[in-house]
Amino acid sequence: MSDFEMIEIINSSDIKKRNKELALDISKYYKNSELLVLGALKGCIYFLSDITKLITTDLSIELINIKSYQGMTRNNISCDSKFNFQIKGKNILIVEDIVDTGNTINFLFNKIR
Repeated sequence: MSDFEMIEIINSSDIKKRNKELALDISKYYKNSELLVLGALKGCIYFLSDITKLITTDLSIELINIKSYQGMTRNNISCDSKFNFQIKGKNILIVEDIVDTGNTINFLFNKIR
């Protein structure tokens, strides 16, 4: 038996509502342009799937395997993926799971710049 009690902080309908709002904002911002959604694996996959279904502008999805933790320990950031896709001149939306220090997003930003 666990000593922890699970408490709902945000319910699923609120998450779905916010996803729709985000998708609408993204769709408006990138209206009439092509969007490349770059997902940082593995944590992004569920949110990326949910949000891209709701975005109404033309988009393509690329996934990269990036690691900043080994287990529960912060580690050096490494990228196991090759950028075998065109990024020059593209509107890029980076999707990752948790932004804590910002190191991963900065690493990706510098890599695609």
